[in-house]
Amino acid sequence: MLTIDSRQLAVTAVLVSLVATAWVSGETTATARRAAMTAAAATLVDEGDALTAVGRFDEARALYGEAAELARSDGALPVEAVRRVANAYYFEGRYAEAAQVLDRFAAEAESWQDRLAEAWALADAAVLAGLADAEEDSLRHWARLRALIESAGFPTEARAEVGSKLEADLNVFAPHLSEW
Repeated sequence: MLTIDSRQLAVTAVLVSLVATAWVSGETTATARRAAMTAAAATLVDEGDALTAVGRFDEARALYGEAAELARSDGALPVEAVRRVANAYYFEGRYAEAAQVLDRFAAEAESWQDRLAEAWALADAAVLAGLADAEEDSLRHWARLRALIESAGFPTEARAEVGSKLEADLNVFAPHLSEW
């Protein structure tokens, strides 16, 4: 039987909440991002979700990967699809792989100059690397995140919010678990 400790529960909340509510880039919410996805990409994500729900993670990741490629070919940053790839690794207990996906996504978001998407990816990569007992990687992600939010290119309106959440604990990016 699978048991989940409070740390795993907090990280699950982190990953789920980022997809559901906390992903904001400028004025674009997760809902708006989803609406902007092509119908084909949205269908692939939905099918991947159904597979994830029954533990068919490899198949789900393949569909999420296809959805991400569709988004890229449409000129969009594939936030939702890539997050789902990381979620599938997480739910499978493959924290290092989930962290690597988010680390690569942070670099992709940086190339798109989507600093807030980059920040959230780095934060989750740091937490997941910690769960994978990759302390050096976790510290590297946290350092990159702190440098990013202190940089001139980081959205001023988001700096205080992200910075204050970094001072909290593992629940920082799960707004439904806190009072923010």
